[in-house]
Amino acid sequence: MKVICISDKWITDSYNKNKPRPSIGDIDIVITVEMDIEIGMVFYQLERFDPNCWYRCDMFATLPDQPGEIIKEQSVNLQPA
Repeated sequence: MKVICISDKWITDSYNKNKPRPSIGDIDIVITVEMDIEIGMVFYQLERFDPNCWYRCDMFATLPDQPGEIIKEQSVNLQPA
C-alpha cells in the first residue's frame, strides 16, 4: 500500500528519538500493518525506514493504486441534485 505523510507531529520513544521520520508530502510504501490492542491504534512499518520503527497510521493518507487517468474516469459527480 502506498501512503503520503500528512502530519509531522511525531511522538517518539527514547530508542527512536534521533531516527529519521517521514516529512509532510513524503510518499512511502507500507510493508506491514499492525494494531496495538492496548491503545487501539494501527501502526505502519515503512519500506524506506528502520524495520524496528513503526508509524501511526493517522499520520498518513492512503494513495490510490490506480493511475490518475483511470481515477478521473471513475470519479463521482458530487453536485447537488
